[in-house]
Amino acid sequence: MTVRLGLQTLYLHRTCGLCVALFIEGFLGLTLAAQGDSPVLTTGSILIPWAVVYQLAVGTVCYSLLAKLSTHYL
Repeated sequence: MTVRLGLQTLYLHRTCGLCVALFIEGFLGLTLAAQGDSPVLTTGSILIPWAVVYQLAVGTVCYSLLAKLSTHYL
């Protein structure tokens, strides 16, 4: 068997990875809430790479995935 990595598989894995990153950021916000400006800097430093990964991964794949799925099921 060959391993096929299609758009759907890449989209699912990247979305799950981004979801995990947001959960980590949420729990950091809960634990660091009483420490002043530290949570703000932590969330900012996590959100910048998150946004870059989103734009390079999920944000661009969704348009081609949408076109592919809509023509596939007609």
